Amino acid sequence: NVRSQGDGCFRAFATPGRYAVTAFKPGYLPRATASVVAPTRSEAVLSLVPGGLFVRGTVVDDAGLPVTAALVRAYDPSDLKTIPQPLAAATTDAGGHYALSVSAGPVAFYTERDGFESHVHTAQIRASTRVPPAVLRRSGHVEGKLSLDGEPEDPGVATIQWTARRWV
Repeated sequence: NVRSQGDGCFRAFATPGRYAVTAFKPGYLPRATASVVAPTRSEAVLSLVPGGLFVRGTVVDDAGLPVTAALVRAYDPSDLKTIPQPLAAATTDAGGHYALSVSAGPVAFYTERDGFESHVHTAQIRASTRVPPAVLRRSGHVEGKLSLDGEPEDPGVATIQWTARRWV
């Protein structure tokens, strides 16, 4: 995600391929355009249309403290089993507050921030809806040291992969 400058210009870096580029701004309905990223420079022209319902919410940790810089994305709940395109997105401010615009109806809010477990909740959106706070639980972490079996020197750089497992 990148933010546009005051004049509307933005720059994002991506590997060559096909993308859906979407702009979000409170008070406007999101607009997407298909875009191809070439090995050099590509251009995406986006135009926002006023509308949607203004939704406000907060993100807090399990101690009730605001979570800054959490990413909140709104999705159509029926799309969550696929790779959905967000309806809207916003980043929380220093007080954990965010605002975005969506159409009326059910909306799934997916909230994430490094160092926390992600959170999903669904709300029925009507005029001037205030979404209940998203409570993020701090996630644990693992620290370790890699060694080469029987070798006294440093192992150098290696890839450490995580695979989620459900423990019974």
